[in-house]
Amino acid sequence: MNKNIYNDIKSIEGKDRTEEFANSVYNEVSSKKYFITNLGKCTQIDARLLPDSVYKEYLELFEREIEIINPKVIILFGNQVSSIVLDGKISVSQCRKKEFIKTINGKDYKCYSVYYPVGNGRLI
Repeated sequence: MNKNIYNDIKSIEGKDRTEEFANSVYNEVSSKKYFITNLGKCTQIDARLLPDSVYKEYLELFEREIEIINPKVIILFGNQVSSIVLDGKISVSQCRKKEFIKTINGKDYKCYSVYYPVGNGRLI
């Protein structure tokens, strides 16, 4: 990632992020062919946690997206999403830098669990 964009992400507070800033981040992500998806496939008016059942409802669609994109690496944000996608109890604090394998239709994908960015107060 471009160091200037990375430094901006780290230094600009959420309330000070502009549409221009967002576009520069999106352009950087797009230029590197990073793909971002949301397991929940839904939004709500506040930041409360979604129940596991919502994420599980969309797991098959998420797996189909993975098959289409065929990523080299999958980064999973947070304990809840990591646990559901990897089908086991995952604690990000206990598995730092640990590689997991997610098999979808006979193909193995490397996965890493990381802290959910909002929990750390910044985007990654």
